[in-house]
This record gives sequence, structure tokens and C-alpha cells, in this order.
Amino acid sequence: MVFSYLLGFEPSFLLLVTIFLVILFIVTSWTHIPDNAPPSPARAYPVLGHLPHLTADPRGTMLEWRRKTGDIYSIYMGLTLTVVISSYDLLKETIVKKAEFFSSKPHTGSIDVMACDKGIISTSGPPWKENRAAILSILRSFGMGKNVMGEKIMEEVSAYLKELGHLEGRPADVKGPTFRTVANVVCNFLLGKRFEYTDTDFDKFMDLTERIIEQLGGNFLHNVFPWVKYLPGDLFKAKRMIRCADQYLEFADAFIEKVQKEEIVGDNVISAYLEEMQKQKDAGQPSELSLGQHPQVYEEIVREIGTERPPEAADKTRLNFLCATIMEVQRIASIVPVGLPHRCTEDIPIRNYVIPKDAIILMHLDAVLLDENLWGDPWNFRPDRFLNDKGELFSPEQFVVFSMGKRVCLGEGLAKMELFLLLASVLQRFEVLPGDTNAKLPPLKDKNGIACPPEPFMMRLAERQQH
Repeated sequence: MVFSYLLGFEPSFLLLVTIFLVILFIVTSWTHIPDNAPPSPARAYPVLGHLPHLTADPRGTMLEWRRKTGDIYSIYMGLTLTVVISSYDLLKETIVKKAEFFSSKPHTGSIDVMACDKGIISTSGPPWKENRAAILSILRSFGMGKNVMGEKIMEEVSAYLKELGHLEGRPADVKGPTFRTVANVVCNFLLGKRFEYTDTDFDKFMDLTERIIEQLGGNFLHNVFPWVKYLPGDLFKAKRMIRCADQYLEFADAFIEKVQKEEIVGDNVISAYLEEMQKQKDAGQPSELSLGQHPQVYEEIVREIGTERPPEAADKTRLNFLCATIMEVQRIASIVPVGLPHRCTEDIPIRNYVIPKDAIILMHLDAVLLDENLWGDPWNFRPDRFLNDKGELFSPEQFVVFSMGKRVCLGEGLAKMELFLLLASVLQRFEVLPGDTNAKLPPLKDKNGIACPPEPFMMRLAERQQH
């Protein structure tokens, strides 16, 4: 009877239906989780995979998937099988102990646009090892994490405090001057010079940086389907990102060219990097917001810092409560909830599963930093969790704000020193107050993206009375 019913349709229509069903079957099979791979927390959509599940609240969704499915699960980012690892023990077992199989980088739309298969972000194998060795050697020679680095940072901190002083206690969003200060420290380190906050080239550079960070996090479809940049128009903002990246790289290339022509002299990482690579070739903000939420912590930090003299890098060993507070801000803010993607280069058995070759690996750092089994009360702001019974600072190995494995953040030492000196200097000179004396403090919310900074908020920085 069914056969007779089908004969009533035109052959062309039946052919079209058959082709559609075959395509649907193939696409559906592409997003089928292999039998021995980690389980999936939700049903995948054809072609898009699990992307539609992640559009509204990716952080919340991934934390819920971890609670629902366990410490390791599989999802499809488009048609690409992706394994998410959400526990410290499993990350250590894979990313650290089996690093040779998990240190390669996949090709994604955003990373390919920004890195151009160069440097240490998008390369793998020997080119990555050569670049990494050169950069580590240079960072050590430039005093990364040592007192000499602190002296350079304090030069910029002085300019930052002067800028904040000009606010004269008026309500303001200090994101702008803070962002410029952090960037100027990096520029001084990389380029051997700092920029005035009014410099038009510096303004352009900062604007491009902010736009690229924002677009890196919000360009899921371009990451998964790089070919969308060839579609008419720019519905998925891929062309906009490419324009930003081109302008950004032009700025960097112009400076490198000046270094190579010796128009810029002095100590800087770029010139040292070029020299080191030539040798190898020849040889073959969220802290202020958190403190505003916890005034008792704030007062303890102020008491510990004192007012006798400006903070120095050497003070880091004695200001344990301040350092513990910074660590707690980093942990609970978790501004990079998911580490940059890695690629598995072989079929690797893990627990009762097998991670297939060429699967993308995502390190769910959020889940580690907010794990109740590790921290007990992860949603409570409690700096003393990083202090022992003697009040001495300690850093648990589960404190993974700078990622894990061989591709751990190379700028960790610089970032730690910047955070310490900036926060200590600001709190010594200013009292941090809400922007509106009658308003409640803003919630600890953030923006979704590759990095998740806090939502804009207003504050007042009142000069302390000098005794």
C-alpha cells in the first residue's frame, strides 16, 4: 500500500526527497558521538552540533553539563568532535602527564586570522618549540618576575596614580586608564618604550586590542566554520574581525620594521626575539569590584600595606593577605573560563573512554576553580583559603588561572607582578567607594567571550588623608 502511494508522486520529487534523506543521514552520522568516546550532555543539532546550546549563557551551560555528565564529556562544535575536560585530576592526567599527545593546536577561524601560523599561539611541533624556547630565554634575561621587572612596572604605576588623581573623587569607570596602564607595561617590556595616554597611535592600538578580544569571544561560527568569511555581507562578523586583525598586524609589522632598521634602540623583547631566532637559524579589573563587595577584606589589606613608602616588588613576600586576596579574586572571577583549544594527536585511552585522534580538547578551567570538592565553598569570597595556620601564603596546584601543561601562559610572572603593584599602590593612596553613595554595589556579573571581564561599573577613588 505504501509502495502504491509513493508511485503517485513525480519521480523528480521522489529523487529530491531521497537526496535530502541521504544528506540528513550523513550529517547526522557526522555528529554522532563514537561509542567509546566520553558521553554527550545534550543532543547535537545537524551541522551546528551543540553550538545552539551555548549561545545564551555558555559559562552556565558548561557548568551545568559538568554537573549532569561528569568530569569529561563530548560535544560537537559544528562538525568537529570536541572533548571537554572539567576536573583537575583529569586535566593533569592528560594535559600534563601526556602532554606530548595534547600540546598541538587546532586550526580555528579566529586563531588563524590573528596568528597567521606564526609565533607560539597557532604553531605546533618544532616551530612551536623553537619559538617557546626563544621567548622563555628572553623573558628570563629581561628579569621576568624579579625586582628589576617591578621597577619598570612602578614607573607606569606612578603615571596611573596621577591619572586617577585627576578624577578628584568623581564617579568614573576606571577601565580605560587601567587598560592603558596594563598595556603600557607590556609595550615597555616588548617595545622598549611607553606611550602617553593621549598618544593617537596608542589610542588606535588600544581600540583595536579591545575590539579583537571582544570579537574573539563572540565569533563561534567563524571559529567553527572559517568559510563564512566568504559569504556575501558580514552577518557573522568574520570580515569585521579580519579587518581588525589586519590593522593590528600592520601596527606590529611597522614597529618590527623600525627595530630591524635600528630606528628604535634600547632593550626590548622584539629586538631580542629577532636576534635569538637568527641564532637558532644559524645553528640549525575585577579586583576593585570584588574589594568593594567586601570592605572587611579591604581594610585588612590597607592595614597590611601601610603608608610609610610606596610598595615595591620586594614587598610581595610580606604582604601575604594582599597576595591571597588577589588570588581569590582571580579564582572566583575566572575571567578565562575555558583555555585555548588543544588537539589530540593520537587515540588516547582515559579512564573508561578513548579520546579520538584529532579531537579538539577544551580545558574547562571554570569548573576547576569553582569545584566544591576542591574549594568547599567556591562561591564565597574568602582570601584566607590561600593562607596557612601561620598566615603564610601558599598556592594549591589546583589554582589554574594561568592554564596548565606545556602551553601555560608565558606572561604569568609579569601578570602577577602587575596585579600586585597596581592594587597595592591604588589601595595605599585611595579609598575605593561606590560610584553612587545611595546605590547598591553592582553584581559580580561578566561579559561572555574568550575572556570574561566584569560589566562596566562606576566607582569613586577618594584620596586618603596622609598622617
